[in-house]
Amino acid sequence: MLLNKQITLMKKYRITLKICVALAVLSAGFSGCSKEMTSATVEPMKNIAGTWKVVQITRNEEDLSQRVDLSTFRFILKEDYTYSFVDKLPFVVNIPGTFNLDDPQYPFYLLLKPTGGAFENKVSLQMPVKKGKTQLSMTLSPGCETNKYRYVFERVQD
Repeated sequence: MLLNKQITLMKKYRITLKICVALAVLSAGFSGCSKEMTSATVEPMKNIAGTWKVVQITRNEEDLSQRVDLSTFRFILKEDYTYSFVDKLPFVVNIPGTFNLDDPQYPFYLLLKPTGGAFENKVSLQMPVKKGKTQLSMTLSPGCETNKYRYVFERVQD
């Protein structure tokens, strides 16, 4: 009889323990369910205004950077969407004008329209970040379509 009473007490103890553990797990689960403030992340508009210097130039995958003096060429993109150059290099345009991006948040093309020009020149654009600096990588074909030039620019610190 004493043994039966002990077994019954043990069963009640186990049931009570299981109920307490279940309640603890449930209360912990519900307390962790606070509403999280979620908002849509909006990609900022790309600001490419500034003075850019060429750090690398390739033609048909061949690096020309050592053969061409890149030290003086500057591509200037202004806040008012005009562009100009300092010095000359083979480029898709050779006179100042206006520019635009095909998409201000996710640009794939830089659109360049020379002053007095009838049409825009579409230049493939990428904006990789290298060593903490945003670069402009432009692929273009000035003149002969079989020659693909890739200009890599870095912003000049004022």
